Amino acid sequence: MQYTGDYVDKRPLGYPLLVSFVHDVIGYRPMNAFIVNAAVGFAFLGAVYIIGVLLGGTGLGLLGVLLATGLPLVAQTATGGGLDLLSAAMVLAVLAQSIRHLRAPTLENSELLVAAYVFAAQVRYESLTLGFLVGAVVTLGWWRSRRMEMSWSMALSPLLLLTPVLINFVYVGNPGFFESHRMGVESFSRTFLDRNLSEGIYFLFNWDGRMVNSPLLSLVGIVSLLLCLVKFVRMAPKLLKDGDPLLAVIGLIAFGLGFAVLTLFYFWGRWTDPIAARLSFPLQLALLISTLYAGTLLLDTPRRLRIAQIVAGIFILGYTLPASARHQATKDMSASYEASWSVDYILAHCDESTLVLSASSLPFVCNERPAVGFAVAAHNEELLKLQWPMTPYRQILVLQDLVFNTETKQWEVWRGSNLTSTLPGMVLETVAERVFVSGYLARISRLVSYEAQANTSAVAAPAR
Repeated sequence: MQYTGDYVDKRPLGYPLLVSFVHDVIGYRPMNAFIVNAAVGFAFLGAVYIIGVLLGGTGLGLLGVLLATGLPLVAQTATGGGLDLLSAAMVLAVLAQSIRHLRAPTLENSELLVAAYVFAAQVRYESLTLGFLVGAVVTLGWWRSRRMEMSWSMALSPLLLLTPVLINFVYVGNPGFFESHRMGVESFSRTFLDRNLSEGIYFLFNWDGRMVNSPLLSLVGIVSLLLCLVKFVRMAPKLLKDGDPLLAVIGLIAFGLGFAVLTLFYFWGRWTDPIAARLSFPLQLALLISTLYAGTLLLDTPRRLRIAQIVAGIFILGYTLPASARHQATKDMSASYEASWSVDYILAHCDESTLVLSASSLPFVCNERPAVGFAVAAHNEELLKLQWPMTPYRQILVLQDLVFNTETKQWEVWRGSNLTSTLPGMVLETVAERVFVSGYLARISRLVSYEAQANTSAVAAPAR
């Protein structure tokens, strides 16, 4: 969790816990987060394979791995530093154990299922809703075996869920903790529905390779999802009696569709945004697993299964790899390039005697450089005067984003890094700037002087 003064950058505890283990083993390095996600990437594909094997054998498991590999979103999250791939892997772990429990409702399988769910809930708050699936599977197991078995670990497991629940209550109860509050919009609103729905559909079925989607998975997955729903409606009593794996798949479908509907009303729910595209992961999982279950019905001969594997392989070679090679989806993530450039500049030209002011201090603090957010600096004006002993720093650098105004033909400081209203006395001198996307400029400036009562605009002169 990072407090910037304007909002809280929220991170659940599961993923940081894994990264901290790596820090303990090989020492602290910012890249350890990427090492964790690289390992999680293999675990994710392994979970897909296991589910395929549980549903229909090794051939179906291989098909699942090919379909997952053909989704560029998997590669993006596996090479990033976020928690999304770990969250997806834990959702699949809960699903795999649910299938095992449906087939053999034993106390051991119940304990493993509850353990997988507890950790999944620690990775992402939305995964708490998987409790409905877990509870239904365990209860169905008791009903089918005609006996109720519960260990102490299962009985006490709800206590382990208190941490994410209570922390989430704090966030929900404080609107100022969300970035939308700083932007002056509601986090969830009906006004976002039309925009998010149209762009979500465009994202799922887009073929130009600029996004991290898989149109093949979208097409096949939606047909498979409908097939699963139709079978469930028609054969629900028999499925419940037999403990069919479709029951677990339906739970995942409900989870994926529910999460997708929620993002339709979210202010940052545009899946065409390269960063927000990760919010489509739950739906992508539902499409993927639905396809595997449909494969047990339609790919009932080795020849059909082999053809499906060949098609998935050709799709990887003909679509996924060229799209990844062009890096078009990644190039649109200008914030990542800007953060990397600014961190490299600070590490190359500055030591611990330089304080960095930025919208987010996290990239610099992770690289062991002093940094504070803009709002924090606004409440510590003495820090900006560079007077000993008020501050131990020799210089202060300010990072700002600028946008080009086509009407005035001038560069203007973006509202998120405009300090005129909060710190009007800052006089800045540009030391470096770079354009990553047309119309957007990143600038690093040196604080020349600070007058608390001055009205000087905190906009630096262009570099020469």
